[in-house]
Amino acid sequence: MKQDVYRVALQEANAELEDITKSFEQLRQRKEQIATVLEALTPLINAQSFAS
Repeated sequence: MKQDVYRVALQEANAELEDITKSFEQLRQRKEQIATVLEALTPLINAQSFAS
């Protein structure tokens, strides 16, 4: 009986960890996209600041 409770708890913990891992990966990819956009826009921002 106790083993079933522990098994269910472990399965739930593993499922939650998998969700966290997926969310982390999505956030990491989004961070990379934002960094790429920022890198591309930096020259434009600097040029506009220089022109002002």
